[in-house]
Amino acid sequence: RLGLSVLDVTNTLRMAVDGLTATTVRYDEDDTDFRIQIKKDKYKNTTFFDDIYIANPQKRLIPLKEVVSLKEGQSQSVFYHYDGEKAVSITSDLDKEKLSPKNATNMIINNFDLSKYPGMSFIVGGESEETQESINDLLRTLILALLGIYFLLVILFNSYTQPFLIIFILPFSILSVVIILGIHNQPIAFISGIGLIGLMGVVVNDALVLLYRINKLIATKPEVPILDNIIEGTKSRLRPIVLTSLTTIAGLLPLAYGIGGADPFIAPMGLVLGYGLFFATPIIVILLPCLYSIYHDFKKINLVNILFFKKRNDDTIITNISND
Repeated sequence: RLGLSVLDVTNTLRMAVDGLTATTVRYDEDDTDFRIQIKKDKYKNTTFFDDIYIANPQKRLIPLKEVVSLKEGQSQSVFYHYDGEKAVSITSDLDKEKLSPKNATNMIINNFDLSKYPGMSFIVGGESEETQESINDLLRTLILALLGIYFLLVILFNSYTQPFLIIFILPFSILSVVIILGIHNQPIAFISGIGLIGLMGVVVNDALVLLYRINKLIATKPEVPILDNIIEGTKSRLRPIVLTSLTTIAGLLPLAYGIGGADPFIAPMGLVLGYGLFFATPIIVILLPCLYSIYHDFKKINLVNILFFKKRNDDTIITNISND
């Protein structure tokens, strides 16, 4: 008779009590909902419902008390389950500049002694779970990147051992990144890990240029001592490697420090790439030639060059065999 349905009544009550999302505004990385609702202290008693009106299709405002009757009763109990077990959820919104999700999770877990409550356990979800999954994915990506780098270098150098000279440099680059992040009080986060993988590619590229030049000199000048070829190859590639690294560093550090425009999301990537390359470049031009020299010394060792001993019955050595 009044042009209302049960859905009209329930939607109006839900809007009054639970509220209505009027709009959504994006702040940095988060979407924030703006919800309109009546103050909670207004509906603590039933007289609140006398002031609610419902608009019917004819735009007439119908008082709620004309279409419903109120009575008090026991509400239905609500039990939340997780994987078939009863569960209680603890949720919060954090100011990430003051407290990280991981630290907040640890604070909650450390506040409870579950040994007093047999059968109960914590299951961490939300952003802490997503962060852990991201780190695990990043570690898998790092391993795949190392394998990919190794096999590509095997194809390039036609050797299964020379690629290890380049890969041996990578841990020194990673160590420099950890130190720099510690100095800048930055966590090792997902975006920093992506920067680290990118740094590995740049370091391999510089080392590749140097090692390829040394191999070329050794192949074209076999009469020249190995050490002289290593020195000449390093000298000829020192300037290109240093200049390339400096131009890259000059482009990345303003991003890390927000010079000319700040972006807090990718700033850690610029920090890792810039300083990582700054410390990795001297390691490449100093450590790699040394490693190559050691590698070549080991390569000259042959089992035929090792002394073989044959004993008489009286256990005295009678023969030394050497291809020299």
